[in-house]
Amino acid sequence: YTGDTGALAEHYPDFQQYVDYLAQYSEGHLLKFGIDDHKQLQPLNQGDYLGSAYYFRMVDLLGKMAQVLG
Repeated sequence: YTGDTGALAEHYPDFQQYVDYLAQYSEGHLLKFGIDDHKQLQPLNQGDYLGSAYYFRMVDLLGKMAQVLG
């Protein structure tokens, strides 16, 4: 890590827009669809559960990016 926040500043608006998009389609902050890019031949887990976990992670990362950017 070099302390250069240029990449964060450049991509933050796009990341924010994607998180806002997902928020529009969530119910109680839970997604009702998977946002993963790997599909199994036989579903072993629910896409809703994984999608919500990734959504939570993205919201968490967005908050950390905001803290760094001030």
